[in-house]
Amino acid sequence: MEGKHSTQSGQAGQLSDDERLANRLARLQQDLDETLDLLKTRQRLSEGVPGLTTDFIESAKRACISSAVVAYCRAFVHSSGAKFAVPRLELGVAPIGKEKWASDTHDSLLKARHKIIAHSDWEYHHSALIRPGPFHIGTARVFSLPVLEASLNVDAFKELATTLHFQISVLRRDLDDRIVQNEKLAS
Repeated sequence: MEGKHSTQSGQAGQLSDDERLANRLARLQQDLDETLDLLKTRQRLSEGVPGLTTDFIESAKRACISSAVVAYCRAFVHSSGAKFAVPRLELGVAPIGKEKWASDTHDSLLKARHKIIAHSDWEYHHSALIRPGPFHIGTARVFSLPVLEASLNVDAFKELATTLHFQISVLRRDLDDRIVQNEKLAS
């Protein structure tokens, strides 16, 4: 599928709608693989790692959850500026998108990505002047990853990513079959 530049319509350089969707879904699966790997790593860190300090483990767990949210959201946010940007997907592309818990979890992930991770919304990122000595003035910025973790149900996040990954696999298989059938009909 990847690298193919002709379509059922016979126009070189353009992909059919089915081919574009198949490409997008393949990228979503890669993003979900990354998401699930990060969530598994976070879980392993939660179980403790001999030889690592608690501070290091907590920092690594925060990095994992933040990166997992970004990886998950990649397919669902607008990509601008890139000549070959892939269109944004809606959660409704898969059957799980119709379930309220999944939709709520998805919305909380997008909100976390937009407001806590990718941007500096004041309600989540506070800064203050600090004066440790008479000649030093600096700023302290508190990145509210505890707010991030408190705003997410990590178990629901993992269940959503796992279920979505499976459903996208089924959709891709059906879509690939349809593309092959259309190519046979066109030739």
